[in-house]
Amino acid sequence: MFAVVVLMAGAGGGYGAVDAAYQNLRVFSELCWRGSPGHLTNASFHDELYEILMYHGGDGEKFRETRRLHVEAPREHAKTTCVSVVYPLWRIGRDRNIRVVVVSRTGALATSINREVRRNIEGNQRYREVFPEVVPSSPWGDEAFQVERTQIMKSPTFYGVGLEGSMTGMRADLLILDDPYDLNEMRTEASRERVREWIESVAMPVLVPDGEIVFICTRWHEDDYAGRILGRSVENGGDWVVKVYRAVENLDDPVDQWKALWPEKWPPHLLEKRRRDIGSLMFKSLYQNDPAGIKGALFKSDWLSYYDPLVFDPATVGHMMFVMAVDPAISESPEADQTAITTIAVDRRTRDIYLLDVWVGRISFPDQVKKIVEYAQRSHLPFIPKPASIGKVGVESTAYQKALYSSIYQYGLPVVEVKHSRGSKWERMLGMQPHFENGRIKLPDPNKIRVNWMDKFTEEYINYPRGKHNDILDSLEIAVEIAGETRGKSSMSYWMRPGRV
Repeated sequence: MFAVVVLMAGAGGGYGAVDAAYQNLRVFSELCWRGSPGHLTNASFHDELYEILMYHGGDGEKFRETRRLHVEAPREHAKTTCVSVVYPLWRIGRDRNIRVVVVSRTGALATSINREVRRNIEGNQRYREVFPEVVPSSPWGDEAFQVERTQIMKSPTFYGVGLEGSMTGMRADLLILDDPYDLNEMRTEASRERVREWIESVAMPVLVPDGEIVFICTRWHEDDYAGRILGRSVENGGDWVVKVYRAVENLDDPVDQWKALWPEKWPPHLLEKRRRDIGSLMFKSLYQNDPAGIKGALFKSDWLSYYDPLVFDPATVGHMMFVMAVDPAISESPEADQTAITTIAVDRRTRDIYLLDVWVGRISFPDQVKKIVEYAQRSHLPFIPKPASIGKVGVESTAYQKALYSSIYQYGLPVVEVKHSRGSKWERMLGMQPHFENGRIKLPDPNKIRVNWMDKFTEEYINYPRGKHNDILDSLEIAVEIAGETRGKSSMSYWMRPGRV
């Protein structure tokens, strides 16, 4: 989760450096990193951030006056290390009576930050050289800890809490909001409002009148809490000093001309690889802090890629895995969703995904079972020039679909139960975006052959997520999932999991 923060004895510098580290946060941060295994030097934006936190420069003077700082920085660019670990360590060393509260998205993340700060206080000789009077006291736990003070105070030195956690009785001289939400909390207007209400009615009131608040985040939605802060910036007549950092300064230029924010860790070729992994929409949001595209259509028409279904090479077929997935509908009402059955072929060598066949319609439960068995037991699949059999049949794990699973399992089909723990439907579709954008999902070329399901698929694809139905896309996502193509580092759940800061 953290960039390397190890305060090494003998890291160089002597007492002059120790004195400088006491006075200067940027120097202190350099001592934290220097000489440690796998250390990375500060990028210029880290130094700029430290200067602001010390009230240096124009933005620093504004921060001294307003006591409100909002920083948007890319994922995995050490913003938590800088603001929630190094900065509190320095502030605690300079004022043992300080009360720091850090709000993270979950209690587990808050605990990990707490442990990192305590670990440096407890076990790093260099920290003790810079701040010899910082001594652990009681409590000294994963939620809160305290150092020996010169005053008797109720609130601990450091308190970590997850979003919507308890803050009863807390007071803070320094309140840090550290990525307190992610896509789950930003998906609907109601959930965004709930986050805003908690921050403003529970978190912010713990701040003492002359206290500081630092809000660091990555953008998830135009109307997330950061978006609201932008309208209250100093430039707009408000009281928030705002700094927005982007992983690439000139994203529209060729990759070899990109100017990276932190080239030592994220050179252009790795940033481009990440963009291909997660898709341009999420890259712009998570690494460029530009969430404008998230509110619109998820897929673009010019991402559609095609194959010639009439010239499948039999040798290629030998390297293919064939998968079928079902998104069953519960109701037969004309307004309800439809049952969709999707068949794909995955080339094990290239990982290209060929959409072979789609059936979609409204039928009863017994007829669903019959249709699934019929399609799964075919010895010849569309466009495949030699006999081939389905290797997996995917069915999602809901109460209704468990009954469907049991019914078709009795026919000896290779049924795979797909768990809902994969994340929300929106997250799962985000995981599909890079496959479409990179041309890995291929459709039968309509100029070569006409299939009766292409218009329905295209309508769902172009209009997602605002379209009336998405049954085919849902079944395709299940098929791609059980084929193994959205697991590991190409799934959105991986990149959005806690701790990737």
